[in-house]
Amino acid sequence: SKNIPISGPLIQAQAREIRRQLGGANPDEFKASNGWLEKFRTRHNIQYRTICGESAAVDIATVEEWRDRLSSIIDEYDPNDVYNADETGLFRYCKDFLKSSVSC
Repeated sequence: SKNIPISGPLIQAQAREIRRQLGGANPDEFKASNGWLEKFRTRHNIQYRTICGESAAVDIATVEEWRDRLSSIIDEYDPNDVYNADETGLFRYCKDFLKSSVSC
């Protein structure tokens, strides 16, 4: 609901943690395997897709806080050692899990 992309390993790790919290007999036997993940995706209508565009909402206060923090970090380096990667899009084509109802 917060437009935060998630990955398969993140879902699997969270499922293992929930299983440990629930306890019961042999909680460590649940492995959240790739097969389990595929069935979970099918059951909950989740697709693995490339996110396109930048439509997710951004918290302006967080951006401004990070901008201030980044400035103080950069000040510690020589300008010749700083690479400007503004709008480089390092993760532009990474795939994430999305509900099928979400469109690009």
